[in-house]
Amino acid sequence: MERGPIEIIHPENPPGFIVRTEAQKAAFDNGFRLERGRENGWLRYASATANGEIWIAGASPRGPWFLSLSHPGVAAEMASASGAVVGPGVRALAFPNLAALYAAVARAYQLGVSLPDAPLQVFLKAAAGLPRTTEAERLTVERIGQDVFRKSLLASIRRAIMPLKYDHRRPTPEVTVHIPP
Repeated sequence: MERGPIEIIHPENPPGFIVRTEAQKAAFDNGFRLERGRENGWLRYASATANGEIWIAGASPRGPWFLSLSHPGVAAEMASASGAVVGPGVRALAFPNLAALYAAVARAYQLGVSLPDAPLQVFLKAAAGLPRTTEAERLTVERIGQDVFRKSLLASIRRAIMPLKYDHRRPTPEVTVHIPP
C-alpha cells in the first residue's frame, strides 16, 4: 500500500481574532488566566493555582486545535489524549474540535493542581552539578532522589493524619458524655 505525502498542519501565525478569542476562552474558563504572550502562533497561559504553563494554537477557526504542556507530570498523564504534534512545551497534542480542546485544558488544570512538582525542584537543586559519569556517582544521585521522595511522602502522610490524630479530643454533637457521680 503506497502512502501519499504527509500533510503537516501549522498553527495560524499570527493567530486570527477567532483563534485568539477561542484560545483565551478555553484557557480562562479552565483556570489558566495569566496571559504570557505569543510564540510562533502559540498563545501562552499560566495559572495562579496550577503548576505548569500551557500554549494553545489553532490551525483555523474550525480546527484542528493544539495544546502544548510545560509540566512533565501533566504531559506524561496526557500522553495518550490525542495525536502528538510539535510545539513549544514538553509535549504538544492535537484535537479535532473545541470541545476536545476544552476537555484537555480542564484535565491539564486538574493535573496541574494535583501533581506536585516541589519534590522534583528540591531534587534538581540538590543534584545540580553532581557528576554522573560512573555507576557510583549515578547511585549517589539516585539516593538523593530517594531521600527527597521519602521526605515528601512522609510530609504528605503527616499532613493527612494530623487532623485525624486530634479528632478524639472533641466530642461530636451526637455524642453525650455521661460522667457518673
